[in-house]
Amino acid sequence: MKFIDKLERKFGRFGIPNLTVYIIGCYVLGYFLAMFAPGVLDMLSLDMSMVMKGQIWRLVTWVIYPPSSVGGTGNLVMFLLAIFFFYYPIGTSLERTWGTFRYTLYIFSGLLFTVIAAVLLYVFTGGYVMMNGIPILLAVAFLPHIISVFPFSLPMQSHIRIFSCCLCL
Repeated sequence: MKFIDKLERKFGRFGIPNLTVYIIGCYVLGYFLAMFAPGVLDMLSLDMSMVMKGQIWRLVTWVIYPPSSVGGTGNLVMFLLAIFFFYYPIGTSLERTWGTFRYTLYIFSGLLFTVIAAVLLYVFTGGYVMMNGIPILLAVAFLPHIISVFPFSLPMQSHIRIFSCCLCL
């Protein structure tokens, strides 16, 4: 029996159903904060130099930042298109495919490893890190499939999709 199967049997009840909706809610909150109170949003970023000075809430609140690849804060149309035609369908289909517990485990382990990477990057270089692993998960989980974004279908080879998703990070 695999390790994740054992975890699911023991802790499966802690899986968060519809986790994608909560993630999108964080993005929407972050988008409106960026539009109306950018100073507040800057106080919530994952800045390890500020965490080391005692602002430990930054280890959790960085999740509110909306993805920077959806046109920035000035482009509401691109933000809504990305949320409704990319993040929501992909997140819910991954949750249906993997199950609630595995999807929750993937998201929260991604959050944890992002914080660990930020700490390591700060210790070794003094820099900061922001990552989004959902596109890579999509490319790996649905290798033989075609990405369809209404009204277009983008048939791509699996290794090209993985490479292009890595470039998006």
